[in-house]
Amino acid sequence: MPPVPANPSATLVIAHPDLLHQPHPPAAGDLLTLVSLPASATPTGRAMTMHLEWSRLGPLDAITRTADGIQRVDYCCDGAALFDGLCPGAALRLAAKTGGFGPAGAGHAPLFCTVATEAGLDLFSRVRFHPGEALFLRTTAEPLPLSPAEGDPDWLATALRLHAEQAGALNSHERHYRKAFPGQELEHKLTLPSDVPIWDLAADLHRRVARGELAGLVLCHRDDLQVWDFHNHLFEVTAPVDQIGYVSFMSTSDTGVYRIKRKRFTADALVRYETLSPEIRPERPLGDYVRDVLGLEASPLPPFRRVRYDISVESPATGHIFGIFLDRCRLMAAPEITLTQCEIEYLNTRTVFPPDEQQIITQLDEVTTWVEQILTPQGLVVDRGYYSKLSFLRDAVAQHPGVLAPTLLGASR
Repeated sequence: MPPVPANPSATLVIAHPDLLHQPHPPAAGDLLTLVSLPASATPTGRAMTMHLEWSRLGPLDAITRTADGIQRVDYCCDGAALFDGLCPGAALRLAAKTGGFGPAGAGHAPLFCTVATEAGLDLFSRVRFHPGEALFLRTTAEPLPLSPAEGDPDWLATALRLHAEQAGALNSHERHYRKAFPGQELEHKLTLPSDVPIWDLAADLHRRVARGELAGLVLCHRDDLQVWDFHNHLFEVTAPVDQIGYVSFMSTSDTGVYRIKRKRFTADALVRYETLSPEIRPERPLGDYVRDVLGLEASPLPPFRRVRYDISVESPATGHIFGIFLDRCRLMAAPEITLTQCEIEYLNTRTVFPPDEQQIITQLDEVTTWVEQILTPQGLVVDRGYYSKLSFLRDAVAQHPGVLAPTLLGASR
């Protein structure tokens, strides 16, 4: 196997992507490029993910060579010249031409990163590749007892083997996530004044995360902001006893099509059991669907319109992803009755390993505390807890029975 450039803390491995999909040792004439990465691109401590933006890498030392080492070119280049969109950039094309390697870097793409730690060598596989950037996921449970400066290391063979063991997750789009607490939702809620401008809050929190104010977390890679606007028809489930909670029909853009969210809980709490259906077209009144198809005893509550701005953040160190959701619900029959909250929720984890559940709970609390500390100095009355949509609708009915009685009748038809 080829040596890497001398004593780097991190190395980018560029080669033909077939090595990821048809794992095998590189043939003698296969082209490999090994790029020494700057300290600014090297994670602090052991990280779960590594994100590289070519234009931020600056001047780099690189080696382009055949796997057998017979042909080799050593050179310096700028990170921005590594790739042109998804194709080999000027630096790789020039190296291929200078070394007489055939077509100008054909088939060259980022595959792996290595990171040297005090304990050994960590390996990362590429899981996302876009113009200007790539994202890598750690595949070593523990650092390998290898040094990247060894003359003939076997780290590349190990990287290929570890990748092959998780190929289904690593090679397919968005398959590299795992979710702790299956079937459960973990969520803190900050209840806010009803008229607070939630877009302004969302934009401010997004900006603060982008600036690095949320220590140890960054905006979620290519999924940092989502906007939602939909109607909910919610039924309080009273039986069977093991299904107590609610069923919520969330409208989609197609009239008459819903996704069903079911939550099971007897009291507002951090952890609730949750399931979410694919899109369905009930073809019958929603109340009848709850009774006849879902087999539940339930009472309709006032339908509401929900507008939400979802900011997603992730921890490069742990791979855990959390949502910061600015959320306003308005009753359709009485829009002046609203619930405005900031929900902080654990979403999933970028990892090929079992997620650390206690670590997730700790980080979720840290994110919630950070958001609370941002919102409180702005003069907002922030009530931290677990106040649910079900509790809000119950309270609304109790406080405004005359206004909401017609809505209750209509919701079941």
